[in-house]
Amino acid sequence: MSHRGNLLLKQKPFKPFGIRTVDLSEGVPDFVSVEGYERAFLVLKACGHVVDTLVVESPDGRVEASALIEALDAEGRRRLQKVLVRDRLLSKVIDERPALPSYSVIVCTRDRTQDLDNCLQSILNSTQGACEILVIDNDPPNDDTKDLAEHYSVKYFREMKRGLNWARTCGAKAATGDILIYTDDDVVVDAEWINNILRPFKAPRVAAVTGLTLPVELESHAQSFFEFYGGHGRGFERKFFDYTVIPACAAGLVGSGANMAIRRELVLKHKLFEQELDAGTRTLSGGDTYAYYQLLDAGHQIVYEPDALVWHRHRRDDASLVHMLYGYSVGGFALLMRCLFEHKDPEALMVGLQWFKQHHIKQLWRSLRHKPDAMPLSMILKEWLGAILSPWIYMHNRCLAAMRDKR
Repeated sequence: MSHRGNLLLKQKPFKPFGIRTVDLSEGVPDFVSVEGYERAFLVLKACGHVVDTLVVESPDGRVEASALIEALDAEGRRRLQKVLVRDRLLSKVIDERPALPSYSVIVCTRDRTQDLDNCLQSILNSTQGACEILVIDNDPPNDDTKDLAEHYSVKYFREMKRGLNWARTCGAKAATGDILIYTDDDVVVDAEWINNILRPFKAPRVAAVTGLTLPVELESHAQSFFEFYGGHGRGFERKFFDYTVIPACAAGLVGSGANMAIRRELVLKHKLFEQELDAGTRTLSGGDTYAYYQLLDAGHQIVYEPDALVWHRHRRDDASLVHMLYGYSVGGFALLMRCLFEHKDPEALMVGLQWFKQHHIKQLWRSLRHKPDAMPLSMILKEWLGAILSPWIYMHNRCLAAMRDKR
């Protein structure tokens, strides 16, 4: 998917992608309509499982069955066959699933009421029975979010301490469910999201679950660039992470904070989000990854479940995208410094050097050689700037934490 997407992304002028979900449970449809779009981003499902994503030309506003089949590579075909065979076998077995644990859905937001409105509607459509939904309004500039929340069956809280992590902590302390399901206001959740993200918690050792995050729209060059050059997804196979699989410092491989669930007792016990990290602070990111790090470091297991699907609205303009990439670089390296100096974890240095070599240096080299799928030099330099500034930002945050502890 990625390579094909990169080729389509390079075409001039930029053309948006029509996003469609295609159910292959009963076979390949004769065609998929993407009226108004000359290119399609197809999310393939079968028997309730996400199988693959494809990018296909659709000059007539439709994707024929033959084009869809041709675009599906060998790995995608293998996953599709596996899902269909497994579904037939399970259908012959009486399904006596144990009850799912109690849960609370926490939406952290700040001054994005239209996005929040769409998010809450999708969560209510995804719930099965009673559900506790908490809206955490982080340092709000007005009452717009509070006014919107009054139209929904949700619990509204204000957290005046600026920062996404503090909003997450506020939600954890106010929630009553055993499992805390976190998402962001610029997300729309899939119909079976809650059931699918809760299911792995039947295993007592599982401390957290992350899910697949796909784009809700690809209407701009910035949105498409972000998706095809990495995005938030971690593939279409279920994965299990613990200290035997990856070093705790490589927790960024686990998944996105826009689509995660964690046992409440662990959030409170380890104070997973009580740090000056992530959006709203100078680090700009890293709060979710640091929470995963602490869980892995404590010996817990984290599951990546691709069937727990949400749709994220990526940044629409280039300036916002560049700022986001800068923030990921700042937060990522600040997090590694925290692991190295506060946790005395020597693997943080190795992971940081490896990341810098395999991503930052590699991308710069490809750009200087004018490779067709290389990142623009301006974005690469912004990421480098974030890496260079991260030590000073980390030290500033340590000072803020020390001052807070003295109060």
